Amino acid sequence: MLAFPLTTMVTGLIAGVLADRWNARIVALAGALVLIAGLGTLVPLGQDWKGMELVWRLVVVGTGTGLFAGPVQTMAMAMSPRHLLGTTGASTSMARQIGIALGPALATTAWALSGYGAGGTRLAIALTVALAGLGFLALARPAPILPGLATERKTAGP
Repeated sequence: MLAFPLTTMVTGLIAGVLADRWNARIVALAGALVLIAGLGTLVPLGQDWKGMELVWRLVVVGTGTGLFAGPVQTMAMAMSPRHLLGTTGASTSMARQIGIALGPALATTAWALSGYGAGGTRLAIALTVALAGLGFLALARPAPILPGLATERKTAGP
């Protein structure tokens, strides 16, 4: 199970460098695509899977998460007015914590409603893929140009 957090940690450092060098939005979009693809590989989860069959999938999910998380935070901070940086940091942290709390709870609910079977696990993962897809679409949508933020937006992406 450590494949996911370890990969996220290492990839997150790389993503920070890439976001600083190129464009945070492009790195975040790439991370979201990798995350969605990795989650998609988990949908056919089977009881007969061996350890490495799960590990490589968790590495892909961790890579996507690492590529996504830091650059999205960079975008939020870059697009925020200077006098609201603390509020922006706090609200993005709160959104992340809500996801960390509700994601497993909702997945467990889907699993429980299916009688704790493999079908429920697949449903929970498929719902996660769908929600991640919605997140990707929201990120891919052109960001509005806000007055006074034109210079900050150059680092955050279009």
